[in-house]
Amino acid sequence: MSQAWPAVVSPDGLWVLSSSHRRKSVQEGSTGRALYSMPTLEDEMIPVFSPDSQKYIRSRKNKFWLHNVKSGRDEYLVTTELEHKFTSFAFSSDSESFVSGSGDGTIRLWSSKTGTLSRQIFPYYGAATGCWSVAYSPLGRTVAGLISKPYKGGLPVSLDLFDSVSGQEIMTISVEYTGMPKLVSFSPDGKHVAVTGSKIVTIFDINSGKRSWGLSENSAHDPMASAFSPDGNTFAVGSSTLRIWDMKALKRRLVRFEGHDGLNHSLKRLRINTITFSPSSMKVATTARGSRYVRVSDVTGAIASQRGPPDRQTTSGD
Repeated sequence: MSQAWPAVVSPDGLWVLSSSHRRKSVQEGSTGRALYSMPTLEDEMIPVFSPDSQKYIRSRKNKFWLHNVKSGRDEYLVTTELEHKFTSFAFSSDSESFVSGSGDGTIRLWSSKTGTLSRQIFPYYGAATGCWSVAYSPLGRTVAGLISKPYKGGLPVSLDLFDSVSGQEIMTISVEYTGMPKLVSFSPDGKHVAVTGSKIVTIFDINSGKRSWGLSENSAHDPMASAFSPDGNTFAVGSSTLRIWDMKALKRRLVRFEGHDGLNHSLKRLRINTITFSPSSMKVATTARGSRYVRVSDVTGAIASQRGPPDRQTTSGD
């Protein structure tokens, strides 16, 4: 049976992708009205939107599709010869290209228009045991990847920075975690990169490679999602709770509030899987696997709206 993934909100907030075990649908973000639906594939990954919100990538094992949101059609399907599945995708800021990470540790650069492979950025097949997350710098050239390299000093994971044009490695930063880091993301100015996972979030300066600051997640669940606000002033971390931090006054937490209720409004708090800030940086949308809702909250902590099935929607404020 196919597994439902949490809802995903587009960067501009106009679209919401939701999923059940059998179907996934594209909905209007403002009304929740379903525009169209398609079958949910077995082992399908959580989709990734392009920055312009016009397209998204959906993938399964060693293949991926680029889907046009407005037309409701896949523009192309790419099937690779990878023995390991894709683990992560990230678009460039102009949406013209994207990078992929896979279980064999390789990072590849693709053309969004044609789906053709432009470059294999991390070319040492077999030299790594997995690439768990990739990110594309907003400045356009630098790509980051969380890569397992057990042969490097015994540390399980490193943060590797590459030049997407030349394919050359810029820097390798050792990431010391007791567990497995899950997510890497760039700040809007491209000067910092955050590594999220194992109850710890660490932010590095990419010029020096040094640790800028770290956050400890005192939660029953490891954080599965994090995001910088578009203005770069705040940083959100999602586990069974959502915490929003002030990036200017480092380590000053602005707000903390509980995550999503379980199905049938059970008391069990679900793990937040996606975080999307509004373009104004004043609101943040969160979703969780097993929840019917997209929760939109003000960065001060007030819940602005909670959208789910048509008979279970609540709204307050604008």
